[in-house]
Amino acid sequence: MIVEDVFEPIVERELWERVQESFANPTRSRKRTGQASIFSGMVFCDTCNRRISFVPERAEKIYVGSCQEYRKIGRQGCTPHRIYEQDLHDAVLKDIREWAKLALKDEKAVLDKVMEHENRNKADAGAVIEKKFSLEKRLGEVEKVIAKLYEDYALGKAGADEVDLLLPKYRKEQGELKEQLALFQEESNEQRETAQNAEKWVALIRKYSDLQELTAGIIRELITKIYVGDVRKVDGEKVQSIEIHYRFIGSLPDGAGK
Repeated sequence: MIVEDVFEPIVERELWERVQESFANPTRSRKRTGQASIFSGMVFCDTCNRRISFVPERAEKIYVGSCQEYRKIGRQGCTPHRIYEQDLHDAVLKDIREWAKLALKDEKAVLDKVMEHENRNKADAGAVIEKKFSLEKRLGEVEKVIAKLYEDYALGKAGADEVDLLLPKYRKEQGELKEQLALFQEESNEQRETAQNAEKWVALIRKYSDLQELTAGIIRELITKIYVGDVRKVDGEKVQSIEIHYRFIGSLPDGAGK
């Protein structure tokens, strides 16, 4: 899932409001006791793949994340990928709730979205079935030829030279056909596993339609990792991509509401 968050210019008034709200929100406020961010270890830079680490911003009790590579060596290594923990919290919470509500309302629609996303780069199902049928048919023909060669040799209808000439050719083709069919079977097993994982994910996320606040435990139950993009301008507005990889199914770029 990819979320595009729009940010207004950060001014002193906004910072003051964040500080005031922090007293009522555990994701906005922590005393300097070393308590880690609820996203600790879960968020990564979408450019260099290093972790996004969250630290308190100056004297304020507001946690801000940025790319570790950027923090280490500056722009020679990467760009800031700076994000407020609360902004990330709100974007992730919103996406979880949207998917959970859709899963409660129309489970089949969610399963279809997951499978559609998983199969978007795979060959057309009809073409796959036709190809598999063609391979199975040819394998049957080749195995009949091999059996006939042995039979003719046993009955004296074919000499050893003829069998030695033809048999390796058909044996080779037989092996190649079996390998191709094994790949089709593997893809079929993967497809079945994907469907099972989609069902597991729907059963898991539908419990969170009324979720009000994220915790580290909930994040780790539902999500495997989150990629954060750098802030950029689109049509004069600041936007930032957030790609959520859910447990069992990975990312869903289209989002629940699309």
